[in-house]
Amino acid sequence: MSSRFPHRPFVLVGVLVVGVMLAVVGCSSVAPLGPVAAATMPQPHKLHTPFVLQAMRAEPAALPAGGCPAGYVALAGNQGWCYRKIGMPVTITSAAVSPVAAQGPNPQYAFTLTLPVSDVPALTAVTTTAAHVKGPLALSVDGRIWVLPMVLQPFTGPQFEVPLPSRSQALQLQRILA
Repeated sequence: MSSRFPHRPFVLVGVLVVGVMLAVVGCSSVAPLGPVAAATMPQPHKLHTPFVLQAMRAEPAALPAGGCPAGYVALAGNQGWCYRKIGMPVTITSAAVSPVAAQGPNPQYAFTLTLPVSDVPALTAVTTTAAHVKGPLALSVDGRIWVLPMVLQPFTGPQFEVPLPSRSQALQLQRILA
């Protein structure tokens, strides 16, 4: 009796599942998705509204007054933290946008963005900058920052998840982009 190794598609599905689980550990962190066969990857198209990815450095606000150090700003909805832009921002004008899905026992909501292969080096550069300082990655549209997940490792592929704390926020951002 001979043993057989799993076929490649099953291995890729397993890696993808692990990648998704790592990407949605919480809104406090985000990771790239695992490898996906080129045939199953959604095709990017021009977005309704482009978005900007910017590496940030985060510092706790000074107590008791809660003020930010020089060069840092407080952002609405992120009380207790101060942020400063670092590195070069990346403007994304094309991507495939997946449907919103609930994930985890305490539902968080996310959708996947698939960028054109030509944008992967810029994505890798901005996420490398964020990962180097263990900082967040700001995704902003028209000057409004939507998410600030911590980057655990650089993204080297064209897909990543955008986690948001509520279904309504996830649907709103998804509609703005798509």
